[in-house]
Amino acid sequence: MLVTAMVAGGLVLAAASGGAPAQAAAKPPAASHLKVVQRTDHRLAVQFAVPAAFYRPGAGSVVRLTAGRTPAASPSKGYAVATDGRHVARTAATSPLVANTYYTFAVWIRHRGVYSKRITITTRTRPDTTRPNPVTGLTAKASIGDGSGQVTLTWTGDHTDRMGYVRIVRNVDPTTTGGEVVAARLPAGTESWTDTKIGPRAWSEDAGWPGPGNPGFNRLTYYYFVIERDQAGNFSRSYANTSTVLGSQRLSGTVTFAPGDGGQRTVSAFAGRPGALKLVGAFAARPDFFNGSFQFDVPPGLYTVCDSSNIPGPDGQDATGSCWVVRQDGTPGTVPYPGTSVSQVPTPSIDVTRGDYTAIRFTANAD
Repeated sequence: MLVTAMVAGGLVLAAASGGAPAQAAAKPPAASHLKVVQRTDHRLAVQFAVPAAFYRPGAGSVVRLTAGRTPAASPSKGYAVATDGRHVARTAATSPLVANTYYTFAVWIRHRGVYSKRITITTRTRPDTTRPNPVTGLTAKASIGDGSGQVTLTWTGDHTDRMGYVRIVRNVDPTTTGGEVVAARLPAGTESWTDTKIGPRAWSEDAGWPGPGNPGFNRLTYYYFVIERDQAGNFSRSYANTSTVLGSQRLSGTVTFAPGDGGQRTVSAFAGRPGALKLVGAFAARPDFFNGSFQFDVPPGLYTVCDSSNIPGPDGQDATGSCWVVRQDGTPGTVPYPGTSVSQVPTPSIDVTRGDYTAIRFTANAD
């Protein structure tokens, strides 16, 4: 029986004749020159040298990653990291990782099922200082429901898996300084939000009765600023901003008084639904001021406008007169205004969602 043996780089290869069993493969030498070649906030890469004798098919490397400073105990533990091919100097990279966190790479050389001694290196990802992109396509749309003004915002966010939350600031000036944070932490991925914390700026006893110098609802511009924050605490490079005028549409018309009539008529705008109408704006029309003309601004929406001989209460109680409506065929007209409540007034029908309504006409003796 003839047995020959060759030593190549520490590996004993045996050839046998006459049916004699071959020697088991020896443990291959370990990798060398292990070093970090890339380190960012969410990515790490290491490079190492494969022993020259194993730079051929059949010889491989195993790279395992663990979080922290403790390396993988064996080639089957930890997270498997792919290498870049069959080069003597091989690179292993992994992402995404958590920023500012320690990780440990462990490397083995494998040949014929036998693993070399482990070599390791510990490093840390850099702190995440990359700012998210500003949101885009921000729009604001004012509307009204049941007498309450609201603004709906829509936008497109930075679609990454690192986002933390969305913040919204509202102001009556075109700056974030002095503004109110109306949404502090909307969940990541949110791309629409409705501001219901603003109400119609209708007249009140404190503000004074409606009249030529106080048209009821003010044309007030609201500015909105939207910014995103990622999980590392970085805000977008800048706020996205938009604005809308809550009282963006105008209701106007005239009250015709009889000759010598020195009284006044209060014209009021109601929104909502029968039984739950809300007073949004009012104006005191008088024959000696602008010949009985009136105007007031309201948020976009549907309204019923009524005139009365005395100031109505919050929901129109204790007033008599008539209401201006738009019939189903599109023609305008008036209907009697009950003297106790506006609950029976037709569903609000004057549409100012896209523009002003200027054709309202009342006669002072209509009641």
